[in-house]
Amino acid sequence: MAKLVKGPFSIQWGSNPILDVSELGFNYDVATNDYETIQGTTYTVEGAITASVEVTLLASDVASLATIFPQYYVPKGSTLSTGEQVTGQDGAIDIKAAACDSSSSNYDLEITSCNDEVTRLVNARTSLSGVDFADNSLRTVTVTFRGEPENGQGILQFFGENAISRES
Repeated sequence: MAKLVKGPFSIQWGSNPILDVSELGFNYDVATNDYETIQGTTYTVEGAITASVEVTLLASDVASLATIFPQYYVPKGSTLSTGEQVTGQDGAIDIKAAACDSSSSNYDLEITSCNDEVTRLVNARTSLSGVDFADNSLRTVTVTFRGEPENGQGILQFFGENAISRES
């Protein structure tokens, strides 16, 4: 018998749980090319797949954002791109364009249902999608997790929790 995959859902990026998520959206697109024969038949050939998950975070303090944006995290004692030294214990987030020596962190993003069904976005990296000051009472941050699987890997996987094992 089929079962519904229901929430509440938990979200984890690598070993980091993503908490206080108010919205979650999923984007999926397949590039296609259409080829027509002289007989009037059209064939659609599927190509590259892109997938991303967008989450809106209620918790948008520096400590919370540091786990999601390690590429922009500046620890205490370091210097921001504008020249100020970071003196706060939690550090700071300094979002700037990538440089030649910068790198992103990629981990699997796993969304697990209350009945242990997992939706995995493979090898996802993060980017800032937006900042909102909701009703002048709360700052929320929207983050996009973009799947970037290695060549030959799938971008999206569905499985039961503990239903797969790593190859040795």
